[in-house]
Amino acid sequence: MGCIRRGTAIVLAILFILTLTPILLAFNTGRVLFNGELMKRAITRTLTESEAIPAALKWLSAQRAAEYQATEPGAAAGPDVVDLLAIPAFEDWEAIRAEVMPDDLVANFVSQAVDSFYAWADSEGGDPQIVLDFGPFRERVNSEYGDRAIQIVYNSLEPCTPEQIADFQRRLAAVPVGVEVPYNLCQFPDPWFEDQVSDYSESLRQVVNELPERYDLIPPGAVEGMTIRLGPLAISPHRLLRLLRVASIAGLFIPLILLGLVGLLSAPSLRQIGYMAGAALTVGALLALIVGLGGAVPVAIYYSRTILNAPPEVINEVQRAVRMLLGSVFQPMTIQAAVLLLIGLGFVVMGVLAREKPHRPLAPNDTTAETLPGH
Repeated sequence: MGCIRRGTAIVLAILFILTLTPILLAFNTGRVLFNGELMKRAITRTLTESEAIPAALKWLSAQRAAEYQATEPGAAAGPDVVDLLAIPAFEDWEAIRAEVMPDDLVANFVSQAVDSFYAWADSEGGDPQIVLDFGPFRERVNSEYGDRAIQIVYNSLEPCTPEQIADFQRRLAAVPVGVEVPYNLCQFPDPWFEDQVSDYSESLRQVVNELPERYDLIPPGAVEGMTIRLGPLAISPHRLLRLLRVASIAGLFIPLILLGLVGLLSAPSLRQIGYMAGAALTVGALLALIVGLGGAVPVAIYYSRTILNAPPEVINEVQRAVRMLLGSVFQPMTIQAAVLLLIGLGFVVMGVLAREKPHRPLAPNDTTAETLPGH
């Protein structure tokens, strides 16, 4: 093999090693991202098997209570259901989620969001209409499930002290008969117990009934007109998705062509094919295997810390959820890389077994030499 052929083969082998990992990652990302049913299963499994929803509910409730106290006039006059929902511990929110947002309701929300996303991806552009129907959620909260959720919240309160009861009675005496006075955030004894729980349930229903029947996750105008820079090019999110869909499949031909050219330039020597193609495939697959085994962890950590301004416990749960979701991408990639690694090692073994034997010149008195014609 000439120096030019060998040098070209080495360059192509290096290009193969550098492109294999990103191509496999793009393929497996596209395999999940552009498969509606697979995407639904992956997101639903992530949300229902992780504790991301209870963690998010606890955090958002605490934030909402702080905002309410800071902005609502007269909020300090007495606690209400907004403050009440900021009290339960994380374990209580797990039980509350099971009552008001069971797995089938989570799956329904995920299905609506994913279907809306793909309807936009297949359209001619504009804003994505990712709309959630809150009707089933409102019905569930306004039923016995909501009552049980309030009971869980109530049980998280401490029994009232004499000072808290006296404060409630003082505030009650200061208003006309029939005017509602919020209970202190503690467990009142009889004769106030039933009325306190009933007030909390009614307040929760009022909060939930203020939710719109249909909620658009993306505000109007948030996406339309937006462009994403790809080097010197500017492309809309809508067209970028279509480009990624094509590239995730077409990109597989790049490493195949590169490896084929390495083998072609190494031919006709099986030894060189085994060494060059086998080494390129082994190293490239090993890098892809390393990324597949550990890639989800740094991605989850980076994006959860970059996007969320949340307490550590919420970030930890979001990281866990993101790792589970990314597992749908990285786990198949790990299997593919392992198979390619075995194939690459097989090529290397073929190169070792196909070593060429050196030609031994014939000795002057070697009787096995061919007899020339006419002798």
